[in-house]
Amino acid sequence: MQGLDDGVLMDILSRAVGPERARAAFPAFSLPPSVSIRLNPFKVNFDTCGHGGSDHSDASLRSAPPLAPLRSAPVPPLVPRVALSSLATASMTEGPEPSGAAAGLRPYSAAAERGWTRPGTDGRPSGPEITPPAEYGNNKSYKIRKDYKHSPEAVAIRRENTPRRYECFPFDPNSVSIDDLMRLGFTLKQAQSIDNYRKKGGRFRRKSDFARSYVVEDSVYKRLEQYITIPRIDINSADSAAFETLPGIGKFFASRMVGYREELHGYSYPEQLMDIWHFDQEKFDGLKDLITVGPAAPYPLWMLPESGLALHPYIGRRAAHAITIFRDNTPKEGWSVAALIEAGILDKEKGEKLARCRISPP
Repeated sequence: MQGLDDGVLMDILSRAVGPERARAAFPAFSLPPSVSIRLNPFKVNFDTCGHGGSDHSDASLRSAPPLAPLRSAPVPPLVPRVALSSLATASMTEGPEPSGAAAGLRPYSAAAERGWTRPGTDGRPSGPEITPPAEYGNNKSYKIRKDYKHSPEAVAIRRENTPRRYECFPFDPNSVSIDDLMRLGFTLKQAQSIDNYRKKGGRFRRKSDFARSYVVEDSVYKRLEQYITIPRIDINSADSAAFETLPGIGKFFASRMVGYREELHGYSYPEQLMDIWHFDQEKFDGLKDLITVGPAAPYPLWMLPESGLALHPYIGRRAAHAITIFRDNTPKEGWSVAALIEAGILDKEKGEKLARCRISPP
């Protein structure tokens, strides 16, 4: 270390032996700003700086003359500690070779000079060069610490020991992740229990099903009840697998529900499910709160040919033939389902069901 001014030297000695002993060692230490000294900090005899009682092996150091009283030494002004950091920062920036007080303050230079660095390195930290932020200038020693991937065991320990913070947000208990369940206030074991139930084929059809889970406490359910959102099954877009999740619906009824939807050209209201054979009122009451009727294309009653009309469950072959005759002999202003019922083409029961369907205008 070379080219240090008096204030920086006093700061270094103050940190090494204490401010009082440093001041006592140089009672009249005052150099002009243009004068600098050279100092090797590894060869400074701190025993002569008031380190009395030292066990140093050199007898000549222990025989050093006593120091002058502390009160008789004038106290030179000390440079703030930030001066050293600013000098070190200045020496790490790119540019011309520093001189004066900044000379010799390069980072890791002492380690590299003494051979303490790894082979093939210059003492600087290893790792990819990262562009520092603007406030760091061109400091090449700038590094960013990043989180590394941990083992599943370490992640599990962190989850169990991290203080939980309860949150409330809308969630579907049939698809919410384990991490989100823990955010909602469940422990790791409780969240894994819910996930295992779902993996085995379990499903929460209603909010009450989630409340009956043995890992869901009453206080937790009361807090989360308003945030539970279980989407209903759209009978106009669901497949047979989705229908099988409904209570009381197996493969037979699931396939019949899909087939009947094609015959109707889409469901218009949920009660049409009871048109299916053996689909009674009791079965419908058990799932009516779990289904919804989504959008579907209107039935083209006034544009289909006779063969297409005959396939509709509410029309049949005889009524399809009569409807084609009705269209040929009646102006469009008089085309309506009520007119078909009045003309005796459709019976009252099937006519009322057809009137509730989505029908394209003439």
